[in-house]
Amino acid sequence: MGGYLPTCTIFLEGDTQMIISDLKKDWIHLVDNLRITESDRYLHHQGQPVLDIWGFWFENCVGEPHEVLELLKWLKQGAAERYRATVMGGVPTRWRYLFGDAKANLEWKRVYEL
Repeated sequence: MGGYLPTCTIFLEGDTQMIISDLKKDWIHLVDNLRITESDRYLHHQGQPVLDIWGFWFENCVGEPHEVLELLKWLKQGAAERYRATVMGGVPTRWRYLFGDAKANLEWKRVYEL
């Protein structure tokens, strides 16, 4: 039977630094202990597993641009090779324009460009 394993979606509320720390620990656990990325059904993009993250970008959620950039850089470049991932962000409908349900801080453009 065809198909693929879903990416890991994480909804974010609470202390940002604790969320980022927990997210990293969870990802390491999923990769090392549950070995989900080794499945041929796990979604990959350009050779890397896809990790779907929701929440940081929405007006009513926690997180500042510099904190999210740090996490994304870790997932894309700073982590050990086996933990690197293609990140798919669940973003607000008006993310390109930084208004409405999106956070208005201009620094978010740097996050989206990464």
